[in-house]
Amino acid sequence: MHFAIFDVETRIDKALVKAVLHRHEEIGDEEAYERTRAQIVARSRTGQDFFPLAFHVPVSIVIGEVNDERVLTGVQVLGADGYSEAGIVHEFWDRLERFRGTLVTFNGRNFDLPVLELAALRHGCAGKGAVDGAGVQALWESGRLADIHAYCRRDVIQTYFLFLRLELMRGRITPDQHAQALAATEPFRAELALTQ
Repeated sequence: MHFAIFDVETRIDKALVKAVLHRHEEIGDEEAYERTRAQIVARSRTGQDFFPLAFHVPVSIVIGEVNDERVLTGVQVLGADGYSEAGIVHEFWDRLERFRGTLVTFNGRNFDLPVLELAALRHGCAGKGAVDGAGVQALWESGRLADIHAYCRRDVIQTYFLFLRLELMRGRITPDQHAQALAATEPFRAELALTQ
């Protein structure tokens, strides 16, 4: 069995803080961030300024590869040769989908994985085909409701496979249960392959 040790570093999406928490105020992103940070510190018993997960954006993902003898054989920085948030998130989930070992992380269950789950949903990591959410308005105005339904159906199927993989990673299902679920849902995977 192989192991993958990973860590994620994040920044706060100040524009999102402004848009969600200060949308009716005439202030900039930086001031919205500082006000919210001060509120979080004031409410914290320990003086921490930890923002809710939804405001965190991955900026660095590093994966250490460990072989069966428990020897660290490599450490890779995702996106080192061309950074983009979407790129590192896609690369993480693509690698994870192919990985058949044990995932090791310090605070992954409470922070890293939830942040990456949110980022995966934000960036459509399973691949969306020819349509994405930004094109729905134009499809609607063109009377292409069937294409909208097909796009939405693909989103549900893709989200299911993300959910299934996360259930395995969290230990809520066994590898055998995961394999059985994949086999039972093969027609849905095939449907996605036709639209890629």
